[in-house]
Amino acid sequence: MNTYKIKISYNGTSFFGWQVQPQQRTIQGELNKALVKICKSNDIKSVGSGRTDAGVHAREQVARIDLPIQLPCGALLAGINSLIDKDIRVLSVEVCDDQFHPIFSAYAKEYVYLLNTDTIQSAFSKNFVTHFPYHLNYEDMLIACKLFEGEYDFLPFSTKGTAVKTTIRRIFDCSIAVKKDRFLGQYYQISVVGNGFLKQMVRLLVGAIVAVGRGKINIFDIEELLTCGEDRKISAVAPANGLYLNKVFY
Repeated sequence: MNTYKIKISYNGTSFFGWQVQPQQRTIQGELNKALVKICKSNDIKSVGSGRTDAGVHAREQVARIDLPIQLPCGALLAGINSLIDKDIRVLSVEVCDDQFHPIFSAYAKEYVYLLNTDTIQSAFSKNFVTHFPYHLNYEDMLIACKLFEGEYDFLPFSTKGTAVKTTIRRIFDCSIAVKKDRFLGQYYQISVVGNGFLKQMVRLLVGAIVAVGRGKINIFDIEELLTCGEDRKISAVAPANGLYLNKVFY
C-alpha cells in the first residue's frame, strides 16, 4: 500500500460529521468515494485525526490515506478536489511513513469557536458563527477560560460516545479574543488547545464560558466541577455551527 498524509478543510454544515456512518453523508464517506474512483478499487483506507460532529467545520483536519496505487502528490490532490463535494477541499498531499498515525502521532489539537452577539446577525454568517444576541461580560469569560488550563478529569464536560480509557485531558491554552470581519461582523473567538478531547468537550467548555459571561453561573461553579469528580452538567452544549477544528500539531 502507498501511504499519504493529507490536510483537508470543510464546511460541515450539510454533513453528518467526519466519520463514515451508514445512510449518512459524511466527510470521510465523500473522501473515500473519491479515492475509490481514482484508484478504481475499493482497497483504500482513510483515518482522520478526530471525529468532528455533525455541523462542525475544519480549517485543517489531517488524515492518512492508504492506496493500492502510487500517484504523484500533485495529481492526487487535483484528482480528489475534482471529484469531491465543493464544501470539502484537500489543501495538501504528501507521502508519509507507514508509522504515521493522525491520532496517535499528534501531541495537540486546536479548536476555535466563533460567537456573535449582535442583535441582528450577518446574513453571511448563519452556518459559520453561533448567534447569541445577549450581553456577555468579556472579563469574566477571560477568567473562566483560564480555569480550564491544566490537567483535569473533564468527564462533566463531555457526553457519552465511544468508550475511552480515561477522561483526564490536559488543556495547554484556553483564550478568548474579540475579532471583526466585514462579512461575519464582530464576534468572540474562543480558542482551546489540548492533548485530546472528549465527545462534545469543546462545546461544553464554550457553553460554560458563555454561561459565566451571561451571569448564569460563576467561576467557582467551574472550579468546583473540575475538582469534585462528579459527572453533572452546569451549562448547555454550544451549537455545532460555531466550532472549527483549527489545527493538529505533530
